[in-house]
Amino acid sequence: MALGARPGMSARAGGFRPTWRTWLYTAIALAAVTYVYLFVSAILAPPLPPESGINQVAMQLLQVQGQRGTKLGWKFGADSAQTSTDGGQTTYIGVHNATYYEKGKPAYRLSANSVTLDTRSQNYSATGDVHVWALSGAQPRDIRADNVNWSQPLQTLTCPGSVDILYKKSHFVGNDVSVDFHDGSIRTGLSTVKVHP
Repeated sequence: MALGARPGMSARAGGFRPTWRTWLYTAIALAAVTYVYLFVSAILAPPLPPESGINQVAMQLLQVQGQRGTKLGWKFGADSAQTSTDGGQTTYIGVHNATYYEKGKPAYRLSANSVTLDTRSQNYSATGDVHVWALSGAQPRDIRADNVNWSQPLQTLTCPGSVDILYKKSHFVGNDVSVDFHDGSIRTGLSTVKVHP
């Protein structure tokens, strides 16, 4: 007795066998699913934290100077420096022989343990054994403080902590002092002034 194919059944004996088109469509579908998964994962992934120390420029034994038009504006020496990753701030360590020039002539000098300069505004803050002394003009002759902040647009030096100022024949000791370098005026919080004849 011969067996025949049943109705609704294929005569092929081995079941379903995929063709090259089936493999192609499967590969395309897997590639599309993988692409969508990676794309969505990238969008939803949290940002990576910045790595400290990357892209910083560190310099040592520096001689730095800046121009004011065609004339020398300032110059100083520093033991070392570090620049922020965007170049907006530079911190100089061991600043010495810093000289600020007005009309091509030295106006005042500065020394400090560190000075942080905002390169966009030219404002700076100096900390640690800060000494500023005038060489000409209406400014106070000698300023000593723990830290100072310079505002370039206002030409004002602010000393937020304690400060000693020698001004002509006066010795000034105070806190929260602001010195206007245009006219030499001093604004202060609680202070004392000793006048020497």
